[in-house]
Amino acid sequence: MSRDILERAFAFEPSIEGGVEKYRQFTVCGMGGSALAPRAALFLDPTLPIAIHNTYGLPNVTDEKSLYIAVSYSGNTEEVVSFTEEALAQKLPLAVIASGGTLQSLAEKHALPYVLVPQGYQPRDALFFLLRALFAFVGNDTVFTEKLRQTSPDEEAASISGALSGRVPLIYTSIQNAFLGYLWKITLNETAKVPAFANVFPELAHNELQGLDPLEKTEEMTKNFHVLLLRDAEDHPRVVKQMNVFEEIARSRSILVTPLTLPEGRMEQLVYTWLLARATAHNLARTYGVSSEEVPLIEEFKKKLS
Repeated sequence: MSRDILERAFAFEPSIEGGVEKYRQFTVCGMGGSALAPRAALFLDPTLPIAIHNTYGLPNVTDEKSLYIAVSYSGNTEEVVSFTEEALAQKLPLAVIASGGTLQSLAEKHALPYVLVPQGYQPRDALFFLLRALFAFVGNDTVFTEKLRQTSPDEEAASISGALSGRVPLIYTSIQNAFLGYLWKITLNETAKVPAFANVFPELAHNELQGLDPLEKTEEMTKNFHVLLLRDAEDHPRVVKQMNVFEEIARSRSILVTPLTLPEGRMEQLVYTWLLARATAHNLARTYGVSSEEVPLIEEFKKKLS
């Protein structure tokens, strides 16, 4: 199923309704799974001139030479609608990415350039559709010309989900791979319905590390953690050393650690992580007897806000 979604996304050819002129700066507003696209874009190419906005309204500083892009898979995310309405009020250059909803209506009403992505997915599963749509505005989508090489990670996912069962995942990466840890985190949160947390080296070695020490009166808490340690051959040598020392110390204190070796290439790393995290989370959802698709607590929260 994951591989099918991925192949459809790589074959998706977004077209900008209404056309749009070229911009050199971009401010992208998105929440939750819809905000994965700009994060993924910056993971693939950190030089892209993208600023991410994850709340209501507009950034404190706006620029009429920047393109403001509203991204909401459903088209109804209230924070993103707020961003869109304020950008319209200030007559800022504005574009929309959605599968329909209020954002499509606003785009059509105000003649905004927009890209429609296919419906029928959870926002976190639509990452590569939204990413392709974003690149239609930002450019630099040559990464999608690469041939997909990753196979289905079912066996590895089964092993990881078995290890994580009944435990709280901590996903640790280098700072350059922070997005991959975040992708693991929210996939486990939404799909498996479990608490999960992500952090990065070298910063975590200056604070969070100490909190893992299973002391006499905290061991009942720390014994439930399980660290996924994402290793990358391109990491800074001192970060590699830090991960080695961390793993040694963690094991000496009976802290469970599962190292995962990332493949070479940014797109390969992104695809590998998305496939593996998704498969692991679906396995855990089955283990815990919960729906992998629905997010009832989030929906209850949204209803109480309305």
